[in-house]
Amino acid sequence: MEPRRRKRIIVGLIFLLLWLPILLVARHSVEEIHYLKTFLPARMTAAEAEDAAIIELIKVAFIVLPLVIAMIFVWKISRED
Repeated sequence: MEPRRRKRIIVGLIFLLLWLPILLVARHSVEEIHYLKTFLPARMTAAEAEDAAIIELIKVAFIVLPLVIAMIFVWKISRED
């Protein structure tokens, strides 16, 4: 296998491994917000639901931001020859 093709495959696998946790975290956050909505009318106020959604957004940002930075880093390194 030629080195350029091997490099593209490795970079592609790295991107896949970096996207996987992003997708899983996003899916989990959506499920958690749907769970919180189930008892919104009975137990939570609208302000509490908004706070919960903001907390979910912050949690996702803490997990996704380093992964996006890693993707940019890998992409820039892969472009250097």
